[in-house]
Amino acid sequence: MTVAKPRVLVLLASFNGERFIEDQLSTIFHQYDVDVRVHVRDDGSTDATLRLLEAVRTNEPRLTIEPDDNRTTGSAAMNFITMLTTTNFGNADYIALADQDDLWLSGKLARAVLQLSRNQAAGYSANLSAFDDQGRRPPWLVLKHGPQRRYDYLFQGASAGCTYVLTRAAAERLRVWLCGVTFPINIGVSHDWIIYAFFRANRLGWVCDDVAPILYRQHANNVYGSRRGIADLLARVRLLRDRWYRSHIVWLASQLELGEPDRLVARRVIRLSLLDRCWLFACAGQLRRRPADVLKLRLALITGIF
Repeated sequence: MTVAKPRVLVLLASFNGERFIEDQLSTIFHQYDVDVRVHVRDDGSTDATLRLLEAVRTNEPRLTIEPDDNRTTGSAAMNFITMLTTTNFGNADYIALADQDDLWLSGKLARAVLQLSRNQAAGYSANLSAFDDQGRRPPWLVLKHGPQRRYDYLFQGASAGCTYVLTRAAAERLRVWLCGVTFPINIGVSHDWIIYAFFRANRLGWVCDDVAPILYRQHANNVYGSRRGIADLLARVRLLRDRWYRSHIVWLASQLELGEPDRLVARRVIRLSLLDRCWLFACAGQLRRRPADVLKLRLALITGIF
C-alpha cells in the first residue's frame, strides 16, 4: 500500500527577483518525500519576475501565482504576513516560507516534517549555510539553533523565516491572531520574530534544528542578509541606536497575550530604569539563546544604546 506523502504548501514572497527566482523554485520542486506546492505573491515587481513565474507555471501545475491586485505591502515581512492571513491553505498538512533567492537542499522539507513529528512540535527552524553571490569568500555557517530560553522569543526570532515550517493547525491559529494584530506604522516589523513569538507565547512547541538545509544567498539586494565581521556589528549597532530593536520588543509584547512573568520582562524593557537595566543584564542568559548574542545584549545595556 502506498503511504501518502506529507503535503506542504510553500509561501514565497517575490519582489524584483528575476535573477534568482527560477533557481529557487527548482530546488523547492525537487524536494523529496513530500507533496509540495508553491504559492507566490508578488509585491509589485518592476522587472521580469512575473513573466518568469508565468513561464514556469506553464509547465509546473504545482505553482500558483496570486493574482495581481495592485496592492503592494512595501516589505517582504508584510508580504509574508499578507499571505499567512489570506492564502487558502487547501489540503496542506504543513506551511513553509521561502525567499526568492536561496537554494534548498533536497531534503529540507522532509527533515522539517520529521523533526516536527518526532518532537510533537508545531513550528520548526534551522541554521543556514550562507554564500556570497560573487564568490568573494567561502561559504559560512549561520548558527541559529541552541537551547530555547525562557524569554528569548521577546528578544529574537528563531532563525531566518525561510527555514520555517509550521503545522497546518498552528498556522491556522497564527492566521486568526495576525488578523487581529495592530501593526506599527513607524517601524518595520520582522515576520521571523513575530511568528516565533506567537508560537512561544502560546506554548506551541518549537524545534530549533542544528542542521543547515538552505544555501542562503548573499547579494547586494538582500533585505537583511547575513553580514559578517564589522559589517554585521555596524548594522546591529545601527538598529539599536535607532531604537528599532527595543521598539519592536515593546510593540510585539503589546500584541501578545503574555503571562505575568513575561509581561514583567516587557515592562522592564518599557521603563528601562537603572534597576531594570541591571535586571536585564543579569538575566540576559534567559533573553537570548547563544552566548555571543547574550554578550551583545549586555554590551548594548552597558553602553546605553539598547
